[in-house]
Amino acid sequence: MQFDVYALDSMFQELKQAPYPLQPSNTWIDLNRTNLAQLQDHGFKNMRNTLACNYFTFTGDRVQFRFLKSKLSKKQYLLNKLRALLALKLPRIRSALQSTTLTQDFLKTHTYYTQMLFDYAKKIDHKRLLKHIVNDSPLGNPPPVFRWGKLLTADLCNSVIEYYAITNSIGEAPLRTVMEIGAGYGRNAAVFLQVHQKLQYVICDIPPALYVSQSYLTQRFPEKKAFLFRPFKSFGEIQKEWEEAQLCFILPHQLALLPNKCVDLFLNISSFQEMRPEQISYYFSQINRLVHGYFYLKQWKHSCLPQDNVTIKEEDYPDFPHWFRIYSRTCEVQTAFFERLYDLKRS
Repeated sequence: MQFDVYALDSMFQELKQAPYPLQPSNTWIDLNRTNLAQLQDHGFKNMRNTLACNYFTFTGDRVQFRFLKSKLSKKQYLLNKLRALLALKLPRIRSALQSTTLTQDFLKTHTYYTQMLFDYAKKIDHKRLLKHIVNDSPLGNPPPVFRWGKLLTADLCNSVIEYYAITNSIGEAPLRTVMEIGAGYGRNAAVFLQVHQKLQYVICDIPPALYVSQSYLTQRFPEKKAFLFRPFKSFGEIQKEWEEAQLCFILPHQLALLPNKCVDLFLNISSFQEMRPEQISYYFSQINRLVHGYFYLKQWKHSCLPQDNVTIKEEDYPDFPHWFRIYSRTCEVQTAFFERLYDLKRS
């Protein structure tokens, strides 16, 4: 897919129409300069070894390695060390390296981390999603790691771990519509859409991430009807098309146009922490209005935004008294993060 300058520009132009509280924080403006430059310089075809690595990539994080080593056997640890050392000798890996912006040192460390993460994900994968249901795609040219003869990515493993963190606690609750704010390129959406074939997945984000997730998911799931981003003034204008779509893409200020209690599960993973407090408050008020099911939150326990002169701690996130908190705990693997799951049906 070629880089569509017009589609991306239309998103930026519409974002300018949003009121001030929904304009990106200075932190996100800086992050987006980097992401946009990588998208323009290396194209969408390489986005998973360029800007996608800025979203939720922790290769080299000693805390995560320590957690994984504590959960796996010494044999698994040594095997994965060996896999990482041998990976660079494989012809298909050497060939793949030539088409990425990644270095050999990065790939060796990333391979070790991904293999360890995969072994941990397998331990909790009681539905055997990784073997029989979900897989990753070469679309976007991700860092090449393989197991069982299949492409393996840290994003896939993290998304499966997060999927179980949510679904283990909500049981067989029906999921018709899932909404995610700050979805990156759509890693979580890809897992949910493979497991729940009839699901509608709504992504609310700012460009260029919204452009990237729209491009990735519509190519990854060409059989699914999509409501592509566009300006609209009322839900009535788009209702029929929206209700028929399984993939929907909107900007933050368009949330206010959606009907009450139309979302079964709402996700935010590692993006609220880079927003100003008034932005977080806006999103939580919309979550309260839109969700009639569950809300899953995963963020850094402590984040500092020097560009905005803001520090955000775990206890700073709003906690509506009528929301039932199912759990609040330290995350598996990313132990510098906390995760919460709320049941809004009980409110």
